[in-house]
Amino acid sequence: MNRLIAFLLIFPFAAAMAASKPATKPAPVVEDVKDTYWTAASILAKDFDGANLDAKTSAAAMEQWRAFEGYVSRAGNQPILPYVQALDPDLSASTSALNDQVTLLVVNRLSLGHVMALQQGKIRATITEPDCWKPVGRPCTVHWAGKLTNDEEGNPRFIIDAGYAQLPAATSTSQLSFWRWKDGRIELLKSVDYVTFGDAPGQGATVDGDVVRIGERQQWTNFTACATCAGRQIIHSLRITPSEITDLGTAGQTPEMDALDGLLSSKYDIVAQIRKSWPEGKPLLLSQPPQLDGVSMCVAPDGLPALNFSIARNGAQVRFISVEQKACPKGA
Repeated sequence: MNRLIAFLLIFPFAAAMAASKPATKPAPVVEDVKDTYWTAASILAKDFDGANLDAKTSAAAMEQWRAFEGYVSRAGNQPILPYVQALDPDLSASTSALNDQVTLLVVNRLSLGHVMALQQGKIRATITEPDCWKPVGRPCTVHWAGKLTNDEEGNPRFIIDAGYAQLPAATSTSQLSFWRWKDGRIELLKSVDYVTFGDAPGQGATVDGDVVRIGERQQWTNFTACATCAGRQIIHSLRITPSEITDLGTAGQTPEMDALDGLLSSKYDIVAQIRKSWPEGKPLLLSQPPQLDGVSMCVAPDGLPALNFSIARNGAQVRFISVEQKACPKGA
């Protein structure tokens, strides 16, 4: 009888306490994560134009990758690439081993890329910066990623070459970024933005030992190449040492035009002769590349007379001897 009375007294209090506690939300099962992923992916497939993320598609992109991370976290010890493909065959994925415990997982879908570090089958970090990795306004896709030599403390380093998503154009903006895995975190060491021109030879980033070379397109000071023209081609080099990443500067691949560009910014006597045909002012537009034969160069800016230059070369050095107004040879 006493036990019954005690139960009747305690039960209402226990029930009230249970009601006051927030219900513990069960961990989502894999199917729930898949549903979330595909809901976001369908929004992107329908509304994303391939280059710009508005508020709706930006939210969908973040939700897609959040769900993807939830899916990957359930992979356990099974091989990760087949597991990723089982979720979405339209995902392109690759891995790079940073050390015997940490793996870099890179995935792309549409024009959107995502990078994360896995340690013993668990997600330890994702890359959310610099600008290239923020799914706001200018998303990017990964061209390639790879391991670099370790730093002086033995921390793994890696490199990612990625391109900003954009509508079809002759030029593309990319970003090369250098990273380090240290104390369970991914750290940004350096990033370089660069512009490439179509499928021109030598464009993009390559690694040769401890040197990274970026073939890119730039503009001259006094000339502007048209949007579909190769323009000024340069090689930007960086050296990777155990202690730092050193910028080695740039080297132009169009020495004659580089020299003429520098000449037009000088006060040599020959510049006065040039200005009789090419007035000083805004950059001169070039739709046609200069014509070269080793001892002369013919340059024809749009809407202005063509000028023929007699030149002498000493290695990479170019010297201008004379200039005359004369049409460029046809068919050259």
